Amino acid sequence: MIAASAGPALLRASALTCRLGERVAVDGVGLEARAGEVVGVVGPNGAGKTTLLRLLAGSLPLQGPTGAVWLDQQAIGDWPLWRRARAGIGYLAQGNNVLLGLDAQRNLELVLELKRIKGRALRRARALELLTLFGLVAQARQRAGTLSGGERRRLELARIVALSARVALLDEPFAGLDARAAETLGQALAALSREGVAVVLADHRVDLLAALCQRVVLMFAGRVVAQGPTAEVLAQEGMGRMLLNPVATVE
Repeated sequence: MIAASAGPALLRASALTCRLGERVAVDGVGLEARAGEVVGVVGPNGAGKTTLLRLLAGSLPLQGPTGAVWLDQQAIGDWPLWRRARAGIGYLAQGNNVLLGLDAQRNLELVLELKRIKGRALRRARALELLTLFGLVAQARQRAGTLSGGERRRLELARIVALSARVALLDEPFAGLDARAAETLGQALAALSREGVAVVLADHRVDLLAALCQRVVLMFAGRVVAQGPTAEVLAQEGMGRMLLNPVATVE
């Protein structure tokens, strides 16, 4: 497990609520993550994990009068997605998040151009540094569309670092990966944490979360039913039954 982090919360949310149609997908949820910490959000399908990440990222607006999100003690609950991204919140949604027609190195160089890193040589050097960090040097000139699922996920994490993200919100990053690719991605997430990024990771792979996360938040039917140190929460009676009991098909 990655070493525990200390200090005040970099990302903090309280009383988040979201209704999707007739269903309350997130009901009064709070969460916090510190710099360099990996926090897992776990729960069965339909528990509200994806909706929670979207509320944190700003792709869904906050609902109700009490919900709030803070980034480094600044209230950002009314900020849209683009403004939160500019402030340092990287959001890795399910599905493709890279430019498939460009090679891995160019994907990173383009992000660095958007960050106004001046000088082609500087951008190239930083891109190669990130490719090294995430174990992708051999794939530098390979089109992103031909990368394996695990390689593409690592490239997505490298893009988050290239964007100078302080917080990474990752929705089901292990989906569809075999054991070896999942292990390599876990190592990449550890590298992301060592860069000082606060990681909030939503997934149903309890074995992987146990190895990566200092703390977990257990959601069920839109509510937090337990949170705390990973080992303590995952050892609670009835955990297996709860994680295998989907409450809906849409998050």
